[in-house]
Amino acid sequence: MRDIEVAVPDLAGWRRERMPYLPKGNHIEVVPDWVCEILSPSTASKDLEVKMPLYAHYGVQHAWLIDPVEQTVEIYRLDDSTWVESGFFSGTD
Repeated sequence: MRDIEVAVPDLAGWRRERMPYLPKGNHIEVVPDWVCEILSPSTASKDLEVKMPLYAHYGVQHAWLIDPVEQTVEIYRLDDSTWVESGFFSGTD
């Protein structure tokens, strides 16, 4: 039995050189290059406090946080295991 921490993002993407074809079945074990979380009142704390640190730990390079209520998109890149904000957009930006 493998000891695996699992965090399933709302959306995820991989570079073709890292995942040239989709694996068969429902389980993808290749860490994504990009993740996106859609924040809601019921999921925001888990997304920010649990998932984002896990994504950094496993080396996800880019993350977007979308808040549909506030109409914002926060864009982060991983720099030496730390998330650095690289963009913030709101309203009609």
